[in-house]
Amino acid sequence: MDTNKSTTSTYSKKKIAVFGSGWSGEYLAELTSGILDYTLINNSDVFSFVNFSIAGNTTDYNVAQKSFFMLPDISEFDGIILLSNSINQKEELDYLVSEIKRYSIPAISIEIDIPGIPTVVTDNYSGMFSLCEHLIVEHRVANIVYVSGPKAHSESQTRLEALSDAASKYNITVPEENILYGNWGNDTIPGLIDGWLANHPLPDAFICANDIMAIAVCDRMRLLGYEVPEEVIVTGYDFIRLARNYEPPISSVNHEWHQMGQVAVTSLFDLMDGKNVPERTILNTTFVPCGTCGCSGDSRTVKAKQHMSPHYRPNQIDPIVVDSHFRHFISSTRKLSEKEGIHNSFSYLFEQDHTIEGNDFALYLRDDFFTEDSIGHMLDSKQNYHYDAICSLHDGKVQPVKTIDFKTGVFESGSKNEKPGFYVFIPLYGSDASYGFAMLSGPINIASDNQYYIWSVHMVQTLEQIINNITIDRLYSQMEKLSVTDPLTGVYNRAGCESISYPLLIESGKNNKYCVVMLIDMDRMKLINDKFGHASGDKAVIILASSLKKALPQDFLVSRFGGDEFFVAGPVEDKDADIEAFISAVNKEINRETTDNNLEFTISASFGYTVICPSSVSEIEHAIVEADNAMYKNKHEHHKNMP
Repeated sequence: MDTNKSTTSTYSKKKIAVFGSGWSGEYLAELTSGILDYTLINNSDVFSFVNFSIAGNTTDYNVAQKSFFMLPDISEFDGIILLSNSINQKEELDYLVSEIKRYSIPAISIEIDIPGIPTVVTDNYSGMFSLCEHLIVEHRVANIVYVSGPKAHSESQTRLEALSDAASKYNITVPEENILYGNWGNDTIPGLIDGWLANHPLPDAFICANDIMAIAVCDRMRLLGYEVPEEVIVTGYDFIRLARNYEPPISSVNHEWHQMGQVAVTSLFDLMDGKNVPERTILNTTFVPCGTCGCSGDSRTVKAKQHMSPHYRPNQIDPIVVDSHFRHFISSTRKLSEKEGIHNSFSYLFEQDHTIEGNDFALYLRDDFFTEDSIGHMLDSKQNYHYDAICSLHDGKVQPVKTIDFKTGVFESGSKNEKPGFYVFIPLYGSDASYGFAMLSGPINIASDNQYYIWSVHMVQTLEQIINNITIDRLYSQMEKLSVTDPLTGVYNRAGCESISYPLLIESGKNNKYCVVMLIDMDRMKLINDKFGHASGDKAVIILASSLKKALPQDFLVSRFGGDEFFVAGPVEDKDADIEAFISAVNKEINRETTDNNLEFTISASFGYTVICPSSVSEIEHAIVEADNAMYKNKHEHHKNMP
């Protein structure tokens, strides 16, 4: 085992990492609030890494979400809390556990037993057993359908076991066909319910493994014309805010997640201090009878909210304000494609309003985001990508753009603040590409409404608009380049000469600088075409263009006027510049390329030139005529001396 744990010498506070799923909104918010109760008074920073992988999804989306957990350097943390039951991919949890054990980092697992790591669990069994016994005894329920979570999930199995034991106690059987396996979400419920009802009468009760599925079942029952609880009872599990506020309220089991967070973090600090911690700490759950089982319930219990820390207050953020904030994402950058403009636009937006993001915020894009080959890349966890902080705030103030290595830069904000803080990191993924990540330090209550996910979706949409802008700009640039480029040789065509060379010459003239204007024409081009074919003629033209580009100074512009005739323009020191030296260099390059290409024919060219200090197009055109006359005079001499 590698026990060499690196440290950040300038970091005075403890660094606690929390890994979990952003889908588990209220669970994440309440549990983290319990963690913060302890860490913020014990001089510790909490870094929460939240991804949005989907159970059973094997697409590239999950690959990118999983890779996000692999970015931070686990060895840099003093302690880690795994929200293990919320992590949707086995590979994610396996990786985190292996890194924790590799570096011997004190860690606590939530709800899932992991060998070698102390676990804090809720007693899923007792709460569900009480719920089922209540239905059987108080409401005479006998025909039960269990709406389960994923079949292999331990919590779902424990709740099913409690149901089976309660039913068995009262001589009731729950057949296998009455167990419907869902995915914890509401999307599979209509198909499961409709499929079961197509072959069975309405049961006495649907007992659901969580509140989200219970709410979906209630909604489906109403759509199908059934009354809850008059015709069928529906119960859930978790006692989330949506279930408490549903009409009628969902009969459910209360987890006390806030307390779980408190117990988990105090156990973690005991581990960090070298104290013994129980291998398994079990917290009680409580059945809360409510309207969907036909009970009015204890009104104080139904209406009362769970204990909330100062860090968690639901419904604090005005939805209208949030919607406006998100719409500004796209509107602020809808026409931008350059890094500097995007930095300025985002910086203005977030400095004015960072209610959701918090006073310490950073938007990190992969450093190849603005390059031509960035679109479509997956985030490869084996590579240590660098990121540009395209927009960042410290204490609400805009910071300059800088490039970071994720594994070390993750602690940057915490090290700047004397007081302990809370920082949430979320991946930004879309269109089969990982664009980067964001760091927020806003209130934890935004997690309960899935605002982390909503924020990431809106930001990804904004980034994809920027990518579209970049793509359009590139295509426009390519089209513009094609319009002024000769396809055979790659140098400017005649249109390019007039639109690019002429303005450059005039600008030089205005600055009292001399320029050479040169015309070049291939010797005996017709003979090459007739004797060796037009492909050879094209090859000769390509070699002449290449020789001009290579031999002449880089600031000279080369254009193909047409056929085998070329135009060259470029700045020279004075009107007596040694142009013949340029011509000699071109001829030398022609001879070298002719030899390298093993040509069957000889390439030579005639040159004509003049040196001017132009101030208008008419002067340039007059210079071209002079250069053309000189070129034909040179060609006549060449032909006269050729065999």
